[in-house]
Amino acid sequence: MFWQFLRHLVFAIIILVMLSLMIQVNLPYTQELRDYLYFVLTTDFQVDSLLAPVQSVLDLVPIRR
Repeated sequence: MFWQFLRHLVFAIIILVMLSLMIQVNLPYTQELRDYLYFVLTTDFQVDSLLAPVQSVLDLVPIRR
């Protein structure tokens, strides 16, 4: 389990390094990437709107105990 965590951590670090390098290059398409990342990281996302339909379906399913 530790090795799986370590592998995922290394993979996440590699992705972050690649993204930061792409942003620092200042190519024409990296401005769009920078704007998109800024939007994704700063948007306050409400999960309740996604979970409401799931909850209504779960209310219809009978639970046997």
